[in-house]
Amino acid sequence: MRGSDLGRLCNEIGDRLFARNIRGYLGTTSINRGMEHTLAEEPQHFWYFNNGVTIVCDEAKQIAERDQKRLCVANAQIINGQQTT
Repeated sequence: MRGSDLGRLCNEIGDRLFARNIRGYLGTTSINRGMEHTLAEEPQHFWYFNNGVTIVCDEAKQIAERDQKRLCVANAQIINGQQTT
């Protein structure tokens, strides 16, 4: 999944996307400030420094259309990676 797709998903679904995430947003921490610095100064490295988003869902189906495969999921939840998202 591309980072831009993850951002769009977050914007569309909102906080419900993190309902099963037991940690939640940790606020302004040194780690979050580091993420912000990477985004501002070295955005090309962000994914390498802050990967590890784990998404679970209730159902997943692979759909093939015009030589492309995509995954259609129901009730997607980010359970690890809210800070990165």
